[in-house]
Amino acid sequence: MHHLVFLAKAVCSGWLLHYFPTMSISYLIDVATHPLRVIARVTDILKNEGELLEGEKRAEILAPDAVTLKAVIGSGFLNMNPVVVTVCIHQTLSHQTHITIQGVAKEGLIKQRAGEKAARFIAQRITESKSAL
Repeated sequence: MHHLVFLAKAVCSGWLLHYFPTMSISYLIDVATHPLRVIARVTDILKNEGELLEGEKRAEILAPDAVTLKAVIGSGFLNMNPVVVTVCIHQTLSHQTHITIQGVAKEGLIKQRAGEKAARFIAQRITESKSAL
């Protein structure tokens, strides 16, 4: 009985969390727009869907030709699984921008593919807003 109590406490405290696999997936998008416009739009999308990580709110000022934005977004069952979504924005030509979206999440015993779902969702949002870019 004591072993079950220890196991329950370990799971609840996050001690076993590092034993669960981390799943990651990436999506690529190219747009014919200047990176500053893409940065502004992606920042708005990430703010609306989750919470930008501290320090990422000034990214457009630091380096407009290569920017990385990160946000924590809920995904999986009832959006209860936190996913770190990283969006890398690179200027390839004068008005050509390459966007890489990566979603990373811990997966438990039941695979929810939360990282994949969140990255795909953000990629869809960016693709839908291509006309606004």
